[in-house]
Amino acid sequence: MTDPGAPESKIVALDCFPIKLPLKKPMKLAGSLVHDASILYLRLRSASGVEGWGEAIADPGNAGETVRGMQAMIEARLKPLVIGQSAFDRISIVRAMAASVFANGGAIGAIDMALLDLVGKLKGIAAVDVLGGAYRTSVKTLSIVGGYDQASVLKDVAELLDAGVDCFKLKVGSGLVRDDVAMVKAVRGAIGDDRFLCVDANMAWDIPAALQFACGAADYGLAYLEQPIAADNYRMALLAAQTPVPISADESIHGLNDVTALRDLKAVAGMSLKSIKLGGPTELTRVATICDGFGLSVGVAMMMETSLSTAAMIHTSCALPQIDWLLNVGVAFLAEDPIGPGGPSMLGTVTCPQGPGLGITVDEGELQRFMLR
Repeated sequence: MTDPGAPESKIVALDCFPIKLPLKKPMKLAGSLVHDASILYLRLRSASGVEGWGEAIADPGNAGETVRGMQAMIEARLKPLVIGQSAFDRISIVRAMAASVFANGGAIGAIDMALLDLVGKLKGIAAVDVLGGAYRTSVKTLSIVGGYDQASVLKDVAELLDAGVDCFKLKVGSGLVRDDVAMVKAVRGAIGDDRFLCVDANMAWDIPAALQFACGAADYGLAYLEQPIAADNYRMALLAAQTPVPISADESIHGLNDVTALRDLKAVAGMSLKSIKLGGPTELTRVATICDGFGLSVGVAMMMETSLSTAAMIHTSCALPQIDWLLNVGVAFLAEDPIGPGGPSMLGTVTCPQGPGLGITVDEGELQRFMLR
């Protein structure tokens, strides 16, 4: 274990690896069709040669960043705040980065994740312990379905049930509201009354359409309806006062101020929190802890990130006081994962990875196959 005051903990290098990964099939969201995942891998190296790895997916519509933009921001503004610092000062480093630039949660989050990995390796402890310790050693995951015709969705649901999945998030909002209600009814019939089911509209509707859906789907035991309308706090509050289905925020959340505003307006029953918007696992843990204090349910959500980021979110989820709305992973949508078979299992209940740091080994040579040129 490295002494926290030892010079070996000094960060001497930061390198970016922009990659693009194909999806198994396009993901249809409300208003868009996603064919691949543009991702930034990031490596920190200490003076002792220990490496820490981080990741952030580019999601311009959700977090406002491109992969080249994240890389440029890191090289121009964030890297000078990291190089030469002790990895053990990671909280101060993260705060300095957040104070230095507006937003850029993905760029900051990739560095924060790498710091978490590096500190864990230097201390010989798991990332969950770097975050303050484990409330649990495993977490249930949500599997995403939807975006296609009912027969295709029900086929996907049946395959996931056979694989041991019992918690589902259904994508809605890309067609007629009545068809989405029919889809909810069909999926609930397929999975039974006792399994967890929620829906995500990705801001597809206005208030009347959202109310039409919520009233039509209210009898099918939905845990929550995620971001049915645009990120407008007052309209979210107006909707929440009328809907029979609990409302979750996602696109509305970019920081703690958004959480407190929505809570004060009684606009939501809980939050879907993303590392790329909040600026990494450290801030996500802080925000989720405050949500718990407010009595709000918490879910941790991801896009189509690889096993590296997924491992980080499993560690983070295990460090939270509660995660009533589960961990929503997206790695199953990737046709290829540069981590390969060494990553954690992603279906059903997942166990916190073992070993120091994130518990993941990154092969730089494997990354080169997917590099953006």
